[in-house]
Amino acid sequence: MNPKLTIKWLVVALALEVGIAAILLILTGHWLTLLNFMANIAILGGLGYWGIKSGIFNSNNYNRTYQRPYRQRGVQGNTMQVTIPGVKFNWGGLEQTEPVNLAFEINSQLNSIQLDVQVGNVKVIGKPGLEKITVSGYKRVWVKDPLQGRSEFENMQVTGIQEGGVLRIYAGTREKINFALGQVSRVDLEINVPENIPGVYNVQSGELSLKNIQAELAARSNLGNIFLENFSSGKNLNLTSQSGSITLQQIAAGQVRATTNLGKVELTGGGAEMFYLESSAGNVRARGVNCGIYKARTNAGSVEVYDLNSDGVIELRTNVGRVYANNVTAPGFQLTTDAGSVFYQGSTPSINSEAHSNLGSVQLRLAPGSSFALEASSSVGTVSVGLPIGTVYMQTKNSFRGLIGAGGAMIQAGSNLGSVQVSN
Repeated sequence: MNPKLTIKWLVVALALEVGIAAILLILTGHWLTLLNFMANIAILGGLGYWGIKSGIFNSNNYNRTYQRPYRQRGVQGNTMQVTIPGVKFNWGGLEQTEPVNLAFEINSQLNSIQLDVQVGNVKVIGKPGLEKITVSGYKRVWVKDPLQGRSEFENMQVTGIQEGGVLRIYAGTREKINFALGQVSRVDLEINVPENIPGVYNVQSGELSLKNIQAELAARSNLGNIFLENFSSGKNLNLTSQSGSITLQQIAAGQVRATTNLGKVELTGGGAEMFYLESSAGNVRARGVNCGIYKARTNAGSVEVYDLNSDGVIELRTNVGRVYANNVTAPGFQLTTDAGSVFYQGSTPSINSEAHSNLGSVQLRLAPGSSFALEASSSVGTVSVGLPIGTVYMQTKNSFRGLIGAGGAMIQAGSNLGSVQVSN
């Protein structure tokens, strides 16, 4: 079998699956697109495994990066590297490392830092009183022999140059890599920066950890988690991951946006003018939050918030999963799920509010003595009101319209298939 032809068919299969995913995205949204993406990965993974086991890459005229089975230093296995433009794979090999130590003088012109890393885990730590920005860590490669390792090290660059007020730091190979899988060459770094210098930090494939940054910050990882701790500058914050979780701890900021296509978003201990947390497929959870505006949503997963104090209406939304808000103080709420339960326990709204589930129960727990107008209904399910009723306009087994106490802002609570309960 011709290996080149096999690779071409793999690419064709990928293109077809991506096309199908695009059509599903247009017609149905993210949920079926995610399922199609998972099927795509499974199909390509199965074909790749079959190709390796069947030996189709054993052609002498195919690629010299193929290496025969070896035994070295007590390690057994096959090392195989396949290179497609922008994509790199590597299975097996012995690990070799080379240290990285760089330093850049801090001058009066420096006003921002831009980091770009192809493959590797990165830690960025903000510190006061620094005279130099230091970059330390290791280049890591998995190869058959030391000579090949030396060639791989020479192909990997860690550089830094200041252009005007921007220090640009780059770590990666000479060729562009958009996707990496397996034990591919990487650079793991720890970078010490002035805590008050704004930064833009990008990692193509790898985890990005940031700590003690006290300036405006933007961070992105295409394939990997993002972790941020102790950000208290009061400046804006923007975190984005294409595939990976985002974790925020002890945040004091202006506007905070944390979004991922595949992974969870978690916030613990935060204050900001606005929080916007979103995942296309993953849970969104926050605890101990004070803010002006709070919005959280996911297409597939639960949206949960605990101990929230918001000056504005809170908005929690999921397509598939539960909405859970506990110990909330806010002037109003918008709580929505297509398939899952809704739970709210907190202050009585002073602004018109809504809690709705297409498929699942809705439960609202408000303080005794609350006053508000209530419209509650269930297409298939019961409606129960456990607070003192002031005025009844209409009441049946599965609907209620009237005033609780003296009345006030309107709360609309409904479920197409599930019970609705309003109590203290």
